[in-house]
Amino acid sequence: SKIKYLYMVKVTVIVALYNAAEFLSVCLSSLQNQTLQDSEFILVDDGSTDKSSSICKQYAETDTRFKYFHKQNGGVASAREYGLLHATGKYVIHVDSDDWIDPKMLETLYNEAERTQIDMLICDYYYDTVLSSSVCKQEPGSLDNKSIIIELLNGTLHGSCCNKLVKKETLIKHDLHFPNCDICEDLYINIALLLKEVKIGYINKAFYHYVQRGDGNNITGSQNTKAGLDALHAAKSFRNLLGKTSFWRLFVEKEMPWMAYATLYHGAAMSGREFAQCFGDLRQVRDISIELKVALRWYGLGRMLLLGRKIVGKWR
Repeated sequence: SKIKYLYMVKVTVIVALYNAAEFLSVCLSSLQNQTLQDSEFILVDDGSTDKSSSICKQYAETDTRFKYFHKQNGGVASAREYGLLHATGKYVIHVDSDDWIDPKMLETLYNEAERTQIDMLICDYYYDTVLSSSVCKQEPGSLDNKSIIIELLNGTLHGSCCNKLVKKETLIKHDLHFPNCDICEDLYINIALLLKEVKIGYINKAFYHYVQRGDGNNITGSQNTKAGLDALHAAKSFRNLLGKTSFWRLFVEKEMPWMAYATLYHGAAMSGREFAQCFGDLRQVRDISIELKVALRWYGLGRMLLLGRKIVGKWR
């Protein structure tokens, strides 16, 4: 029989961060102010070159709940995975370094998870801008795992890890890990969990503040070869996860088009044959861009069409 996971604290919060100095103190202070004392905060610095390191060390030196780790840059998925490796909580949750959480978040989620004995607890979250704050409801239409997967893939529910408290023992039991991609790694791990026989719960409250600062984080916002490779790796990871399931067609319709477009847009190093092998399922989808339709048959021509669109866009 498998060895039962022995936890040290009630909840572990994992903060994967990279060059986050500008907003990091707000995030970490919101962790420090949590009413649940029996918790730990794993800060995984993914090779920052700004003052993030010194900020993290200040918190770690004055509050034993903070545990600071510095690693070579490997991307957000590797940082999240590193955090999981060092987590000693019965439950784990992730907080992005430029966001913050309400003081009673951990205590409330922990008590509800214990009361209902679930593997994943979903809550609402706040969408904060400079001018306003609004609640984004995340109540699933049904607590059936398959229904939740469908809602995650069609965008009805957010794929983030930040509004989901997960029992670490469940992740260990099913040998679940973040994928080798830095786009949709959170959606991937959540769907991977939901594909197992696990119990899901929901609490009708918002605690997490997702801060939108309007700095333009669009994957096709600028030339970025890494973004293209990330989209390519994400598509491959989801193929391995969902390719033989009943959810594959929905993934192809809802998620694959923008991954293919990002791969093409950023010119990820690949041949036309490789592009067709990875994204060939899009031929059965009607609503895809003309560039993708052309690229699936004549990759070079599709790239030229997209390059022309980028050039025209810069002139406007």
